[in-house]
Amino acid sequence: MNKKGFTLIELMVTVGLLALMGVIIGVNITSILKSTQKNEEDFDKETIEKAACVYYDSELNNEHSNDITIEKLIKSGLLDESYEKEKGTITITITNEGQKKCEYKR
Repeated sequence: MNKKGFTLIELMVTVGLLALMGVIIGVNITSILKSTQKNEEDFDKETIEKAACVYYDSELNNEHSNDITIEKLIKSGLLDESYEKEKGTITITITNEGQKKCEYKR
């Protein structure tokens, strides 16, 4: 007797293994995407904080140097227009030792 093809059990096992592999790959891709998004948000936050510190230093003699917004940073050329979507507050704090801390909070 000459058998050609696969049995139903063999096909079911193969489909089951492929489904399991799909689930494992899907979970890994999801975690990678979340991690990438978090890293991008952290990078944007750091970039805005650095730009705010530079703007503060350049406007040190201006009485409005504490009123820093994303729009002002874009207009001054310290940030590009891709940051227009950012909504948050920028805070400049000067410690008693005279050290400056620039923070951006969404």
